[in-house]
Order: sequence, then structure tokens, then C-alpha cells
Amino acid sequence: MDKLRPMAYTHLPFANSGETVYRVLGTYLLAQYFLYKDGLTPDWDLENLQNIYEDIRVVNKSFSERVTSVINKDAGVNALVLLDCFAIAATMTISGASVKSLKKIFKAYFGRF
Repeated sequence: MDKLRPMAYTHLPFANSGETVYRVLGTYLLAQYFLYKDGLTPDWDLENLQNIYEDIRVVNKSFSERVTSVINKDAGVNALVLLDCFAIAATMTISGASVKSLKKIFKAYFGRF
């Protein structure tokens, strides 16, 4: 979960799934830039990002099972389910065409500088 620390630094409490995916991609790519600048091998193809969010889903599931075993009310579990939905949306978007569809908003970067 420590890899979410940069996102917590700029937390958006009521972010929608599109904003969350944008922040996930931006955070991950900025981390890859820092790796590159430190002489390490960056993951520009986002291959490990999927693994990070699969690990997050495991943590979410385990935590929701613990909460469910102690609390009979739905609010706590529902909050975890919502977080897990964001993790699912992030993994689906990363592996799908949504990343490519973001390219159009960066059109200005493809011109001459």
C-alpha cells in the first residue's frame, strides 16, 4: 500500500473514476521518471501497474472480510467495496483502450515546441 503514498499526498476525497485513473497513471509515470533519473529501469509500458492494483484488491478483500466479521452494519464494508471498485476500474482502464483515448487531450504536446 506504500505505493499509494504519493496519491494520498494529493488526495481527492470525491474523485470520480476518470479522475482516479488519471491520477493513478500520472503518479505511476512520475515514479517511473524518478526511477529513470536515478539510473534504474523504468516501466514505461505500465506492465507492473496492473500488479500493484491486483495487490491492492487482495488487501481490500482481506480488510473487508475483517470488518464484516466484527461489524454488522453495511457502511464500513460499502466504503471498502467502493475503494475496490476504483481498483477494478483502474486495472481495466490500464489494460484497455482508455489509456489510448487519453492521448487526444495531450494533442498540444505533439506539435512543435
